[in-house]
Amino acid sequence: RDVRWLAWIPALGGIAMIPFVSGFLLAPDPDVALVFYSIQVFFSTFWMAPSFSMAQGLARVQMRATSAAILLFVINGFGTTSVPAVVGALSDRFSSTAGPAGLRTALFVVIGFCIWAAAHSLRMAGTLEQDLSRVERP
Repeated sequence: RDVRWLAWIPALGGIAMIPFVSGFLLAPDPDVALVFYSIQVFFSTFWMAPSFSMAQGLARVQMRATSAAILLFVINGFGTTSVPAVVGALSDRFSSTAGPAGLRTALFVVIGFCIWAAAHSLRMAGTLEQDLSRVERP
């Protein structure tokens, strides 16, 4: 089993979702938008299981609970708090020039971070096997 898949799967999901989130944002019809959104959600969750697996695998046994807590704190603190505020601020900024399309423009800006995250995930794959081998096993 190649452990690099723990990094490749989130990267693939992050890249694969981009056309579907774009389709969602540009769909002319709510039914079409819902189809694009459903597929986007499927791909956007690819990071979850590998991330928790890596967090547990890279931590020593006595630190696994702390590792999971830190991961959940970052996910919730950043993903569900900061990102919506940034999207809202960008939407307000873009709405002054783009009107109602300001929110769509703000969401397109956020898509760029998916590419950035996928690039980091691919970069991590290069050292993941070595990093996992350094962890003390019981």
